[in-house]
Amino acid sequence: MRERYAAVHQLLARGRLLKGISRDLRLDYYSVRRYARAGSVDEVLVKVVNRSTLLDDFKSCLHQRWNEGCQLHREVQALG
Repeated sequence: MRERYAAVHQLLARGRLLKGISRDLRLDYYSVRRYARAGSVDEVLVKVVNRSTLLDDFKSCLHQRWNEGCQLHREVQALG
């Protein structure tokens, strides 16, 4: 993520437009826009680390099962 942020800002400094940067770096346009608007890479990282997911309610159980050596992928796959 740090490398992407640096690459986006380097291309912006050269006068590239967001769509061109998106093509050059093969990144989604909205990701490029997010990197471009961020004041620092830490600003981008904070949002990624602190965002909620559908698994949040189950993470402690999943971590426990993982540490017990369970084959989580197979169990979830079997459930559909």
